[in-house]
Amino acid sequence: MKKYVVTGYSRYSVKPKIKEVEVERETDKTVWINGRRNAKISEWHNYFDTRGEAKGHLIKLQTTICRNLKDRLKSAKEVLLEVVKL
Repeated sequence: MKKYVVTGYSRYSVKPKIKEVEVERETDKTVWINGRRNAKISEWHNYFDTRGEAKGHLIKLQTTICRNLKDRLKSAKEVLLEVVKL
């Protein structure tokens, strides 16, 4: 059966990839690829049933990262204004 694995992203370095892989066996939390057991959801890889689900995951992840950076920028600007008032 085919699955789609999302790789190549982190909080600061985003080079996302969606790759189709052949899965030999599957449980609720793991997949076997080339005889090796892999967690469906881990820090480095996430496996999905469809390419659309994989893409949706990347969109959600990047949206969260953007929102967090926007909040951090707002806080930094507020601190800057306080520093200027000193």
